[in-house]
Amino acid sequence: MDSKQRKASTPKERRTALIWCAAAIVVSLVMILALNPFRRTDTPTPAASTGTSASSTPSPSAGTPAASPSATAGDGMFTGDAEAVADQVRALLNAPDGAGIDSMSTLLYRHGHKDLAEASDVYDAIGSQRDAATVRRLARAWYAQALPTAAEARLADLSDSMTGARTAATQIGKLGLDGTDGCKAVPQATRTAERLVKAKSGDYQALTDAQQALTDAESTCAANLDATQLAKVFGTPQGTTTPDATTPDTSGKDAQ
Repeated sequence: MDSKQRKASTPKERRTALIWCAAAIVVSLVMILALNPFRRTDTPTPAASTGTSASSTPSPSAGTPAASPSATAGDGMFTGDAEAVADQVRALLNAPDGAGIDSMSTLLYRHGHKDLAEASDVYDAIGSQRDAATVRRLARAWYAQALPTAAEARLADLSDSMTGARTAATQIGKLGLDGTDGCKAVPQATRTAERLVKAKSGDYQALTDAQQALTDAESTCAANLDATQLAKVFGTPQGTTTPDATTPDTSGKDAQ
């Protein structure tokens, strides 16, 4: 066995691999939907927002502005009994859910903020059956610390992705892929993200929205490119080679 340790992936390598994976998943889903005779074709009715209370789906940017949360950030957000507060904190940690980017909880975990990612003080108080007023106070104190910390982490991730995003945006223009589904949105999403990075923004919601828009654009674009275009725009995953359309297929010749 080779005793050498495997070289750790760089942020650029991880990003490239994720884009290729996302492209493969999108293509697979499209094929599955196209072949599924039972899929619904009618337009689903959006869920009514009037029946949902603010406590069940709080916005991470609610309360004081996310750009400069104060010690009282979250005032007015955490209401009700201890169980209601637990649900509100959980909703914040799990958002954005199923969006293709890290939720606040995962983001905080990955950047080494375990206690904030778990809202330990809040849930410990609930587990100890502390009174609702204490739980609400701890939730507000948690949010005042978690929000700017998560914003810093989101900014760092977005900053790490900028080199690859700028390269992709440039290549899309050079290769004339602006008309390809999703690809036209990549340069615009890159510019929006770059403005926030250059400004060292502390607005968690704006950073999250920018990362989401960039991820969506890149994934959609990648799913509509062939292997050669994909490699030219987004690079190749670690350990693979760039497809060469001019290389003849010699597979099977040895068996002849």
